[in-house]
Amino acid sequence: MNVQKDWSQEMNLMSEKVASTSTQDNVFKKKDSNKPEMWLLPFEALEQISALMTWANNNKYTKHSWRTLPNGEEQYLNAMLRHMSAMQQGEEVCSDMPFPHAVAIATDALFFLAHYLNSKAQEDDFQYRAKAMIDDMDKRLAEYEKEQNDQHTNN
Repeated sequence: MNVQKDWSQEMNLMSEKVASTSTQDNVFKKKDSNKPEMWLLPFEALEQISALMTWANNNKYTKHSWRTLPNGEEQYLNAMLRHMSAMQQGEEVCSDMPFPHAVAIATDALFFLAHYLNSKAQEDDFQYRAKAMIDDMDKRLAEYEKEQNDQHTNN
């Protein structure tokens, strides 16, 4: 499966058009400086990943099953290394699907990253909740100590 299209030329034309758009009247100023520049992504490679995922969903796995794979980071890291090893040994196309190992590596890397980011978000959420619990306990303890001091002072 070779889905090749040169998107770089199209993207260059789009960026030239955006760059030449006049904002002299300050009628429209879009502030995108903090947003990711998605046009920088290699769409021809993303199309290959999408083609592999479509094939896998139709022939090998269930849709979105990659999201719920236990130990996703470890599983996809291992998968990437297996594909890299096969490429190193001269095998270009996967033996269990009609795609080059390079496409499988890129797909596994994307899934690895998604699992990694999800685990970090869960870790951050846990740390946030733990800190909130500790802060609440500290507040309650301070209130309790104040009550004890007030009772001792009044007696």
